Amino acid sequence: MQSLLFSPEVQAISGALGISFALWSIQRRREGKAMHPDAARSDRWLLVFSVPMLLIGLWRWHEAWTATISAVAPA
Repeated sequence: MQSLLFSPEVQAISGALGISFALWSIQRRREGKAMHPDAARSDRWLLVFSVPMLLIGLWRWHEAWTATISAVAPA
């Protein structure tokens, strides 16, 4: 699973940034700021994409971390 396009750290951080941007945009719209009419749909799709990206990135990061620890730890 390590042969994906991004490293696990970059994937998890990108997912977290996507979630935070979508939530920030949703909050701006709730406050009444002028937004593009399609912004709500875009925010939902950004959340749909970012949440799995964060979770899979964290899982890959955990797997890489435990593999490193098991390779270093004495048997």
